[in-house]
Amino acid sequence: MKLGNLEFVKLLPHWMRDEEFDAALAGAMTEVFDPIGRRTDTLRTWDQIDNLSSEELDELAWELNIDWWQSSWDTQTKRDVVKTAQAIIDKRGTKWSVEQLVISAYGIGEVTEWFEDGGLPYHFTIRTNAPSTEEGMAILLSMIDKVKPARSYLDEVVFSGDLRTRVYAGVGLRSVTNNVIIDSRHETAEFTQPLITGITIKNHTKNVIS
Repeated sequence: MKLGNLEFVKLLPHWMRDEEFDAALAGAMTEVFDPIGRRTDTLRTWDQIDNLSSEELDELAWELNIDWWQSSWDTQTKRDVVKTAQAIIDKRGTKWSVEQLVISAYGIGEVTEWFEDGGLPYHFTIRTNAPSTEEGMAILLSMIDKVKPARSYLDEVVFSGDLRTRVYAGVGLRSVTNNVIIDSRHETAEFTQPLITGITIKNHTKNVIS
């Protein structure tokens, strides 16, 4: 019998199963312990992350002391952050930790250090697709500050993403009438020409000085 599928009546000797009182007591115990038994799988934390709820992930983040955690993230983002959190904590204070933190939360996180673009010593920039709102910027800066090298300064955040704009287009037919002379007779011919239009999508990049 597995903990996730408890039936206490099956633990009774055969001669007790026919006793009404014993069977009722076993049934009551099953009702009490079955929900608990079904949750035992969640104790196997690291192979059950993709099955944890948003609330359970919040509790796990508190247990792991993920100090850049945001309870407002969607469930999938929380799962991605938890999976990389321990490695980021172990390598806190490195370029890699900053990149992985932002990637796990937003999908894009590219750090360029000062010696890579001729900037000031110990300064860096980051490109991400995090929300570029005032609130989003505040959250991002707070997260980065938790793991970046203490001597490093963030110069610039480049928010990069697709800006999709709705374009209304139409297709029409144009009729053209030509007169054609055949054997001294005037003939009229009508031709229909299609007009073709297209729609384009433009990428949008926004630089923000922090």
